[in-house]
Amino acid sequence: MKEIKNSGANSIAICPINFKLFEKANKQTGSIEATLLLSKIRFHHKHSIITKRGLRCLVRSRAEIAEWFGFGIKKTDRLLASLERMGLIIKFSGLWYGRKKLFISVKDQNVSAVPINMQLLNAIMNKTGSIKETIIYSKIAFALANTKIEHDGKLWCCQAKKTLSEWSGYSIRTIDLIIKNLQKKGLLIKNKFCWNTRLQTHFHIPGFIIKVLSKQTSACDTKGQNCRPQPAKKTTSIRIRTNIQKTNNIEPTKLPTATHCDINFVNGEKGLNNVQLNYIKSAIVRTSERKNLKINNLNELLEEVKFSVLLKLKKKTVSNFKHAVNHDMKILADSQWKTPIGFHKYSEQGALIKLRRDKAEKEWNKLKQHEIDTSKNSSLSQKLISSCSYNANSEAVLTEKAMLLARSIARSYHHTMVDTQCNSFTRTMIQIEKLISLGADGSRVANLLRSL
Repeated sequence: MKEIKNSGANSIAICPINFKLFEKANKQTGSIEATLLLSKIRFHHKHSIITKRGLRCLVRSRAEIAEWFGFGIKKTDRLLASLERMGLIIKFSGLWYGRKKLFISVKDQNVSAVPINMQLLNAIMNKTGSIKETIIYSKIAFALANTKIEHDGKLWCCQAKKTLSEWSGYSIRTIDLIIKNLQKKGLLIKNKFCWNTRLQTHFHIPGFIIKVLSKQTSACDTKGQNCRPQPAKKTTSIRIRTNIQKTNNIEPTKLPTATHCDINFVNGEKGLNNVQLNYIKSAIVRTSERKNLKINNLNELLEEVKFSVLLKLKKKTVSNFKHAVNHDMKILADSQWKTPIGFHKYSEQGALIKLRRDKAEKEWNKLKQHEIDTSKNSSLSQKLISSCSYNANSEAVLTEKAMLLARSIARSYHHTMVDTQCNSFTRTMIQIEKLISLGADGSRVANLLRSL
């Protein structure tokens, strides 16, 4: 193996991380994942023109931030909290177009350097499939750009697994799995060469891979981009539309006019319209599909939810119609739904449902009693038949035994009998008498003895 200058395609073109700035930021955060998140926040903060509380901010939801690098929502919350504790960012929640979002601002507004090329990082992450593989691949590409080792006309870099593990914080087992996946995808070649009488692992990135990845730098993260000033309001605000204005008893207050599509306008005194009924039905279907619930009768459940919603609106325990439906759907999703109190008494449909159930239950009890009576009669007849057959069989068996004993007496009668045979003759006669008393046919036994 000899050392020469690097030639051909330079792997620094596919290295999205400026490791000098990255290591400096990594010392502040203490973990690579927190550094990645901070770099992404700085990137969007640099291009944002939104101002909130006198600060330039980027606006995202927790789920959108978690999708940046494939982190979980809880992990993203933990990383954001750690960055806030370190004083690197400022975050607070607020409404953005009527939806709750996170407003994030960088604490040090003068820091504009981003240690990561986000365009190139996204392009490589699309090829590798995960942020972990992208980080290790970038480290190997950086090492390959500074290597002078050549073997078989190819440039190789030596990176120990232990070194990669200590730098990234991943276990050696995870490093092995990452390298194996990169090899399967054709992005990396691994080989072992002897260097100073020691076998060491070396890596090589093919030149055509470098050329392809360097050209596939996609546009920056514009999907779901909301780093722009909010447009002027064209309709009445949410607060005015949902809250009822107070009157001063001097001038009449003009309430907001409800349109035909305002689903929350009906207060429950005149019942629900078709739009609201369809809304409840679709809510029940979506909840049952999402939670894999089995509904025996959709129409009955619809009437129960309808009664419950009207009752809540009448008692004013909820703010609007959607609030009442969402409350009932939460109970249904938790499998805690019960028939509302008074449904069978004060609702016309509930009274009809109860009447049908009572009628069906009476018919069922009649059928059940009929089956019990028929089963009792059939069991009694079976017992009588079995007892008769048992008696007939037992009489025939006893008669047969008595006749066998009678034949044995006849055989011994024709021979000279000693005392022991006389005793056995007596015992046999006693047994025949017992069998006749138990039910054997005495006339047949007597005829047999006469014939012998």
